[in-house]
Amino acid sequence: MTTEQEVRTAFPNIDPSTAAKIAEVANENGIENIGQLTAAVDRAVKALHYVCDIIREVGETISYTYNAILRAVATPREWHLMHHAKRRRTRKKYENRIARRTKALIGGRCT
Repeated sequence: MTTEQEVRTAFPNIDPSTAAKIAEVANENGIENIGQLTAAVDRAVKALHYVCDIIREVGETISYTYNAILRAVATPREWHLMHHAKRRRTRKKYENRIARRTKALIGGRCT
């Protein structure tokens, strides 16, 4: 049987109410000792880390693809002004111009 005190010693940064809930859930699910609980938490953390890595890679791929499409659509002058114009109004003008052209290229499927 897992107690709240065992949970608090195994996970020192946890608050007491959470430790009580974890001990209760562990006992309901048949976790007999704190070693099983820490092993389960370690496996869960590794799984979450793996999922976060996948999500990060997908985000980087989407960002790279979007920038590649914008680069293909924009002229070098427009690309430069979109990034380096002094006035925000000018940068926005070229952002909108390139976005409209990209949307037309994709076929209006963007929102």
